[in-house]
Formats: sequence, C-alpha cells, structure tokens
Amino acid sequence: MSRPGGNPALAEHQFTTDREEPCTAKLQVRVPPSMLDELKEHKNWQEIVRQVLAEELVKLRKQKEIGKKKTK
Repeated sequence: MSRPGGNPALAEHQFTTDREEPCTAKLQVRVPPSMLDELKEHKNWQEIVRQVLAEELVKLRKQKEIGKKKTK
C-alpha cells in the first residue's frame, strides 16, 4: 500500500545526469547471444554501447562531408 501523501522527499531520490542531452529515447538492436553475454560482463555495458555508437556516427558524418566536398 502506498504512503498517504506520497513521498515528500522524492526529488532527493530521482535519477539525475550531467549530460547535455538526456538519454530518454530507446533503441532496440538484435545481437547474437554470445555478443550480449560478452557485453554484459562489463559493469557499464550500456555506456560502452552509447560511446561506440557516438564514435561511429562521427565517422559517418565525416565521410558524408568528404563526399559532399568531392561532388562540388
């Protein structure tokens, strides 16, 4: 049963982040079970996935910019 009046100190227990943009969007990716098992061996596996995705997006952006310069 919930506490009457709710939790007055709820703000003290909420998740906070120091990121420029909060991680609120969800992404579902299918990977082989062995890959998932290996990832989950690491304490911060979710952050590792975010970093790898960010690095790859930077590479793709650079490739796209180079392609645009070549067509001009």
